[in-house]
Amino acid sequence: MRWVLLSGQYTFQNADLSVFRGLSGLLSSEGRYHGALDHIVVQGSTDTPDFAVEIGGAPVHLRTDFDAVVDGTDGDTYLQPVKARFLHSTVVAAGKVEGIPGREGKLISLQVSARHARIQDLMRLAVKGGHPPMTGVVRLKSLFELPPSRQDIVDKLYLKGDFELNNARFTDPSVQNKIEALSRRGRGIQGKDGSPVASDFAGQFRLQHADMSFNQLSFEVPGGKVSLQGDYGLRSEQLNFRGELKLQAKLSQTTHGIKSFLLKPIDPLFHRGGAGTVVPIKVEGQRSHPRFGIEWGRLLGRKKNQKR
Repeated sequence: MRWVLLSGQYTFQNADLSVFRGLSGLLSSEGRYHGALDHIVVQGSTDTPDFAVEIGGAPVHLRTDFDAVVDGTDGDTYLQPVKARFLHSTVVAAGKVEGIPGREGKLISLQVSARHARIQDLMRLAVKGGHPPMTGVVRLKSLFELPPSRQDIVDKLYLKGDFELNNARFTDPSVQNKIEALSRRGRGIQGKDGSPVASDFAGQFRLQHADMSFNQLSFEVPGGKVSLQGDYGLRSEQLNFRGELKLQAKLSQTTHGIKSFLLKPIDPLFHRGGAGTVVPIKVEGQRSHPRFGIEWGRLLGRKKNQKR
């Protein structure tokens, strides 16, 4: 069968993506193919005007261009690569769709990357309500594995990778105002200085069983940096993070007047590692109403260790 030669064109319309639990949309595709039965080279494109992830936000218009090699004897497919475009972002994926010995269905295993995607576009797919909480330019690399099963996509999807998000701004004015106030206090500036503040994020992540964990997550603005570890439940939308807040200024320099005078004696309690202020913090609660707090136990324990 190896020497059976094939060539031609194909087209199909309105393939219902809801057969994959957790997705929705009607996909159409067209392209060309040629080669032997066990090595069919395919070039084509797809168009899905209403692609959506059930757990996420609003539908987006998803278009892809792809090059692939298909083994017509067993259906295994090797993607070389796929370029997916939606809104103002492009994501590139390369990998394989292969059968697993002794199991029904196929495992999708891809390396996914984006160099200049917009975080608001990605969040539009993943955040309920369809209103992204921030804007900015994101770079990411991730392993993407989707095993065959009857579970929803979000429950069986496995991701592991890293990202950088630059020049981020929060779309909620009250949140952005707090970020700008944090930056001013971190630099020891009293009152408003009129300068806009952008935030930079970076992290390493893993998604498994609908739980996103971060072993490194940093958030930085002029004058301050937050380093966190923890997890976020995609279904529960529950936050659970622990880490540190570092400020360039001493604690007494973050305010003025009598408050500044009263805080000077405890500046040494918060001073560590060359930073003016280091505070152990926690972030908990629902994504829509996060709770921020100081971990006083860790702070006092750190002070006792310094005295030894």
